[in-house]
Amino acid sequence: MRSLGMMRNVWKAAGAAVALLAVLSGAASAGSLDDIVKRGRIRVGVYVDNPPIGYTDDAGNPTGADIDVARLLAKDLKVELDLVPVTAPNRVPFLLTNKVDVVMASLVPSPERAKTISFSNPYGSLPIAVFARKDTVIREPADLAGKRLSVVRGSVAAQAIKAVAPKGATIVEYDDNATTITAFASGQTDAVVIASSTGQILAKQANGTPVEAKLTVKNVYYSIGLRRGDPDLLHWLNIFIFTHSEDGELNAIYKNRFGQEMKTFPVF
Repeated sequence: MRSLGMMRNVWKAAGAAVALLAVLSGAASAGSLDDIVKRGRIRVGVYVDNPPIGYTDDAGNPTGADIDVARLLAKDLKVELDLVPVTAPNRVPFLLTNKVDVVMASLVPSPERAKTISFSNPYGSLPIAVFARKDTVIREPADLAGKRLSVVRGSVAAQAIKAVAPKGATIVEYDDNATTITAFASGQTDAVVIASSTGQILAKQANGTPVEAKLTVKNVYYSIGLRRGDPDLLHWLNIFIFTHSEDGELNAIYKNRFGQEMKTFPVF
C-alpha cells in the first residue's frame, strides 16, 4: 500500500511539472510566428528620431530604412504592421515585456545582449563616428581628452566610444538621438558620437555651422531582435533576410536611404 501511495505522489508531481512546462511554454511563445499570423498583426519596435534609419517625415509619418524593411516583413507575413516607437535604452525591455514582437532599431548583436535576447542574421551595417564642428581638432582618440561627447545611453555608440576615449574625455549620455544631437548643436558638448549616416544629415542641417566626421570609432552590423526560445520565428526572419538579400530588395532600400550599395553581411 505504501508503494501505491508513493506512485500516486510521483504521478501527481509529474502532472504538476507538465502543467508548469505548458504554462512556461505558452509564456515564452507570446509573439511567436504562429501567434503573429493568427493575430494578423506584427508589432515592430522602431526608431522615430534617428534618420535615415527611422524617423518621422514632415507630415509626421514614420519613415526610414528600418521602417521600409519592417513594411516588407509584414507584407511577406501577410499581416498588418504596428510600428512601436522605441529608444536605445528601452528597445530590449519592450521586447522582454511583450510590448513588441521584434525590434528593428539598428540593434547590434553582442555576446552580452545574446544572454537576454536572440538576434537574426545581420541585415544592415553602420559606421559609428565622432562628429564635431570643422574647426575642432580631432584626428585620433587622444584628441578627445578635455572634450565633452554626447552619445545615446545604452547604444553601441556609447559602448564604442567608452572603449577608446582617453582619460579626461567626458562622455555625456542621453536617452534618445534627438536629445543627444540637440546637446551638441546647442553647444552643451564639443562632439557627438552617432551613426555616420545620421551625422551626414546633421552636417547638412547645421545652419551654416560646418560639421564633419572626425573619427570613425567602429563599424557595426545590426540585426532584428526577438525573444529567446522562439526558433520558428528566428528561422523565418533569417529566410526573409536571405530571400531579399538575394532578390535585391534589401539592397534597393539600403541604397535609397544610405546612398550606397549594401555590403555582404556575415551569417551566424
